[in-house]
Amino acid sequence: FQVLEPAFGAVHGYWMKTWEWERGLRSWVFSGLLMPPLFLLKTLGVDNPWISGAVIRTLMGVFSLFGVYYGYRLSKLYLNEAASKYFALFIAITPAFIFFGVRTQSESVCSVLG
Repeated sequence: FQVLEPAFGAVHGYWMKTWEWERGLRSWVFSGLLMPPLFLLKTLGVDNPWISGAVIRTLMGVFSLFGVYYGYRLSKLYLNEAASKYFALFIAITPAFIFFGVRTQSESVCSVLG
């Protein structure tokens, strides 16, 4: 709701603005990154918000895999190859990582980039 709803609304023209958006407290940067895939879906004739949300969540899941990759790279600095692979596997199958990795929240992106 923080990010996907405004991006969907900017592309399709309708959304329910919360007070954070009306007062300009939220940034359009992350929502702006989600607009091109939503616009592509609209161009292809997909106007269903459930399908659009599923596509965006899939893209977020793919993006979250960078966290696994960078966790692997970081662990290679301190561990051997085999231990680094196990560490990456542990990150990838952690329930919190799976649950939050596909969420369209700025915190999910920050945890991968941070």
